[in-house]
Amino acid sequence: MPVEDKNLDTVFEITVPEYIVFRYETAGPTIRFFAVLIDHLVIAGILFAVTGILLLFSAVAEILTGMTGQAAGIGIFFIFLAFFALYWFYFAFFEQLNRGRTPGKMATGLRVVSRSGTTLKTSQVILRNLLRVADMFPLIFIGWIVFIPTYASGALSLFLSGKSFRRLGDLAAGSMVIRERKFTPYPSLEFPGDTILEIAQKMTMKKQISPSLAQALHDFVSRKKELHPDRLHEIAKSVDAGIRECFGASAIQCPPVELLLAAHFHLYGKKG
Repeated sequence: MPVEDKNLDTVFEITVPEYIVFRYETAGPTIRFFAVLIDHLVIAGILFAVTGILLLFSAVAEILTGMTGQAAGIGIFFIFLAFFALYWFYFAFFEQLNRGRTPGKMATGLRVVSRSGTTLKTSQVILRNLLRVADMFPLIFIGWIVFIPTYASGALSLFLSGKSFRRLGDLAAGSMVIRERKFTPYPSLEFPGDTILEIAQKMTMKKQISPSLAQALHDFVSRKKELHPDRLHEIAKSVDAGIRECFGASAIQCPPVELLLAAHFHLYGKKG
């Protein structure tokens, strides 16, 4: 069964074999702005610290060697080098070694993943960050070394790419930025009663069930105690016909809720 994906509102769904559905909420422009702002503040702080250290070493070197101006020139060279290295490798370094998270993304609960929902490959990390300079344009220069990236090009790309909110680097690398969700395990499932078991035994798979429907079944059973009986009946009734078709249960006389519980047991409970 091929992997499929679709974007509903800002929730990106990826369906894979074995009846599994992964859901990701794509990160919008506002939260991504704050994430990149934090990252640039971190870069500025590192540059400030490095500059201070290099200037201090230059001053000490001038006093010890008496080479006025030469030590300062070497210090400025290394400041240029640090500036270049930070802006070109900061984002790629953290996204490669920290599973798609820079300090700014960690602070705002974001992560970069591939369009298939998996961890970024090294080639994807490199490509999306090579195009970051294009997303930064136009640049506002202060003096002849310091600049402020406006990210106007990247913002335009975010709005034009629809609800997936992908900048130029994401479009080229096949990546997307998502909001991280805290893992909440499903509650322990109760063993069904005799009535549910009897219905499940009468079922026969007549049609391949989609991963989305299988996941919905598991969600329904897992949250059964949290929902009002009327709501349970409403949900079960809306998918009753589809469940009967897939599980060969057209002739089975039972309420919709019991049908869904039996279908879930038929799908999961009989294994192992």
